[in-house]
Amino acid sequence: MYKEIQQSGLLNPLEAVKRGNVHFLDTDKYYGLDIVTIREMMKEAAQMLANLFKNRS
Repeated sequence: MYKEIQQSGLLNPLEAVKRGNVHFLDTDKYYGLDIVTIREMMKEAAQMLANLFKNRS
């Protein structure tokens, strides 16, 4: 579904997209919306953000 959204240009006006600050989680790795899955997704997202700020320093 993301490919369709990406090709439509729907997200292009967003500043993050304009600046290339878009990050993706591997959705194939996570299946479901149970508390364990959500926790693991949040840990991965937090690590991505930490790496982003680390690289800006």
